[in-house]
Amino acid sequence: MRFLSILLLCLITQSALSQQTKVSFRLMELMSQSENSNKIISVLIKGDFSKIAPEIEKTGGTVKFKSGNICSASMRVSSLRTLTEIKSIERIEEGRVQVQTLNDKMLINNRIDLIHQGVSPLIQGYDGSNVVVGIIDTGIDFTHPDFKDSLGQSRVLWVWDHLLANAGNTPQPYNYGQEFSKLDIDAGNANAHIDQTAHGTHVAGIAVANGDTMIAFKGAAPKADIIAVSLNFNQADDTWLSSIADAVNYIFNKADSLNKPCVINISAGTYLGSHDGKDLQAIAIDNLIQAKDGRMVVAAAGNAGNYPLHIQHQLNNDSSFTWFKKTSANPIFIEFWADTADLNNVQFTLGADQPTPYFEDRGQKSWKNISNFLGILAVDTLWSYSGNQIAIYQTYGQLIGNRYSMTYVIIPDSTTYFFRLMSKGIGKFDSWSFELVSSGLPSAITYPAIVSYQLPDFNQNICSSFQCSDIVLCAGQYVSRNNYIDVNGNLQTLAITEGALGASSSRGPTRDGRTKPDITSTGEVTMSALKLSSAAWFLANQPFKLAQGGMHIRDGGTSSAAPAVAGSIALYLQSNPTATWVDIRNRVLLCSKTDNFTGTNLPNNNWGHGKLDAFNMMIGCNALPVKENENSAFMIYPNPASDYLTIQLRENKNAQQVEIYSTLGQLVYSKMVSPKDSSLRIPLDNISKGVYVAIVRFENQAPSSKTIVVE
Repeated sequence: MRFLSILLLCLITQSALSQQTKVSFRLMELMSQSENSNKIISVLIKGDFSKIAPEIEKTGGTVKFKSGNICSASMRVSSLRTLTEIKSIERIEEGRVQVQTLNDKMLINNRIDLIHQGVSPLIQGYDGSNVVVGIIDTGIDFTHPDFKDSLGQSRVLWVWDHLLANAGNTPQPYNYGQEFSKLDIDAGNANAHIDQTAHGTHVAGIAVANGDTMIAFKGAAPKADIIAVSLNFNQADDTWLSSIADAVNYIFNKADSLNKPCVINISAGTYLGSHDGKDLQAIAIDNLIQAKDGRMVVAAAGNAGNYPLHIQHQLNNDSSFTWFKKTSANPIFIEFWADTADLNNVQFTLGADQPTPYFEDRGQKSWKNISNFLGILAVDTLWSYSGNQIAIYQTYGQLIGNRYSMTYVIIPDSTTYFFRLMSKGIGKFDSWSFELVSSGLPSAITYPAIVSYQLPDFNQNICSSFQCSDIVLCAGQYVSRNNYIDVNGNLQTLAITEGALGASSSRGPTRDGRTKPDITSTGEVTMSALKLSSAAWFLANQPFKLAQGGMHIRDGGTSSAAPAVAGSIALYLQSNPTATWVDIRNRVLLCSKTDNFTGTNLPNNNWGHGKLDAFNMMIGCNALPVKENENSAFMIYPNPASDYLTIQLRENKNAQQVEIYSTLGQLVYSKMVSPKDSSLRIPLDNISKGVYVAIVRFENQAPSSKTIVVE
């Protein structure tokens, strides 16, 4: 279009051109394009105001103000040519300037702004149109202008609130909570729903805010449709995780009804569980993603990076112990996990110590193996050596596939006791808890047994369940910025380094040793939508947290990083609505960027594969596009596999090559196929656990592919 404008400008007569040199280049473009004739624009005009003002009014324009020998006016583009003939006018420039979209640097740092602008080699700009972004969180303030369209109507298509009592609008077949549609919202009939804590509104703004209230805080996918689910956080972890699986299914089904691709953001999680992504809720979410092309889920890694909540007892014919203490009104909860081979030769027990006035061993149960607890929910009592009751506790052991889980629920008689998880033998197990004792430990002189103490560490403090999946993208966070102007115009500066890993960003690996998080994005100090009913309180009590305009607030953590990733994926789904989860994952991870903070030793358990580079993801970089064939020309079994897998070729006699790729596009196995081969048995000794894509290449036929899982 710009090239065409230049050609048209060449047709202007020389006399006219001599007059129009006083006009800016942008105005020349507008004047050259007939479709702009009736467009109303703002201009700044330099010259003799007494002569200029009447001429503006003659053309039907409006003078807005005068500043020295410059006036500001609005008028039709078609009237500009008349003004250029007036000798008293020295210069005319367009009043509009190119506004840089900042969203407190979120769009720039993640290179999302380049996608909005359609920078080459993109053939157009992308804004998330015709894509659904799901927000599973604390709810959403759908009254916020950031979530409305140009007509003032809601972009939120549905809200499912898990906290509301069953009613006529309870969605089926889930049979809990209440559902509100866009029609309900626009008609004012959805006021029973509120964002519980404002967290969900802030998260949604990063992903999908339209930027109308303040362009600086535009989201990654400003034209995407929105579906929000408000979770009930007052549930037990397993029930809560099931409700998330319900929410994922709900959102994907709604998107299907619209025939639109969908990416879901979950900035919530639990730190308890197996941390291997093999719980049923995680597997159910994996299956929902894989069930149809054009689907993806992004989750926040967690904000426990600076909290020692993990222990690992690694035993080699020795012993270890770790203390747990009561920190809330709830019972003490101890749960540890291990692969079966790692726990079969381990014995463990529970003891108690009195930490004051000095550390003293007060009681201990007998040593047992996991086999003594499997499938048995039992209640027992821990007695002191002198015969006094110290605590009542429950035990339960589970064998789940190739994993063991062991649980203690302790109700102590006194909050002063430290409870001792003890182990001996050969093997290892992992446990996660916020009740681990990591400070105030006695010296070896006063308490010799302390030499066997397993100190809690800062590793593997990532959230459990779906965050540990190979299919869900898990996002860590880095510092987006370290200063901003608050609502009162004051510069707020924080003692953090822009671009550095956020101190709270949870780290991996998973319990079974896989790298997590997958990617990092902007988190710390991100400005986004504020729950409007909270604005008055913040203005009165913490105005330094509010951005200019008073409708956006500072927040951060991985909760802010994940929606930047999800919104970027929405842009990719706009351009490729049937992209597979493998293709999406490849693009996000392989097309990431590195810098002095990430280093080049990637992937690792701090940064994952580096920092999100949405523009590079969009143009493809070196990612391997893989689309699984529904009617593949081969079969794979067993799947999942552990020791080996068999590829059974069907009736095709022209297979030439079998290849196995990681989800990052790395070739891990390749073999030529003989015409005599009807099947191939592939050992998995040198292939680590994870998700892979098997491809069979044929002569004169498109390749066929299938997803496989190695356990």
